[in-house]
Amino acid sequence: MAELTVQVKQKVGNIQFNYEEIKETLAAQMDLYKDAQFSEDTKKDAKKEVAALRNMKKAIDEKRKEVKKQCLVPYEDFEAKCKELQGLIDQPINLISCQITAFEEKRIYKKRERIKEIFQEVFEGSEIPLEKVYNHKWENSTYSIPKIQKEIQDMAVKIAMEMKTIESLRTDCTEDAKEIYLNSLDLTEAISYVNEYEETKQKVLEKEKEKRTAVPEPVPQTVSDAIVQQAANSAEVPFVQPNTKKVVYTVVATDSEIEQIETYLNSIGIFFDRREV
Repeated sequence: MAELTVQVKQKVGNIQFNYEEIKETLAAQMDLYKDAQFSEDTKKDAKKEVAALRNMKKAIDEKRKEVKKQCLVPYEDFEAKCKELQGLIDQPINLISCQITAFEEKRIYKKRERIKEIFQEVFEGSEIPLEKVYNHKWENSTYSIPKIQKEIQDMAVKIAMEMKTIESLRTDCTEDAKEIYLNSLDLTEAISYVNEYEETKQKVLEKEKEKRTAVPEPVPQTVSDAIVQQAANSAEVPFVQPNTKKVVYTVVATDSEIEQIETYLNSIGIFFDRREV
């Protein structure tokens, strides 16, 4: 296409007016106001003077606007013609631009489909959707498919390793931690959840332990007497030997703690008879 050269013949406007005359006259008149003094009695005259000066200023400004408007007439005509010429050029620009946009949309669509295929191959069977790992920079024409494929593979390896890290944590909230990770893909967030969970769990266990180790309330005497009498009359208790004694204990403990006590008694060969109260 031939190159266009806009040739303009412009005459710089030369505006002439009696500037020096007006300036000299104004300077002389304004000099009269330097020491002007007005009183309450001459206030009316002062207002007339201010009004006259403002009218003089307004007359100069109106003449300025009139001259400016006349100077802009040729420019406004030139500007309108330039816009008309630009409009002629805009027609093929819009036509070609629409086609370029269509080509670009088609290219991006094909690339997205290829990215989807790569993702499905790499993340086959995974619960993670493409949107979680999608990088819009992949759609750029300068981003090659091999580079995209490597990034997706590296991402899959990273996610798999971080999932194994979560699974290796000794906690019973593993499934919840994995779900949090799959939602955010942030290992730090998942581990923070596990730490908070375990801290809360430890506090609960310590409170339960404190309750178990607390001093039990005294057993009513009638119950203790009944236990002693029942144990004394038990036919299963062997006869007292010269080197042995028959005693009765009342124990308040959990099933696990009672089991530990009985295991110890058995290990040292002490006979005991258990009665549930």
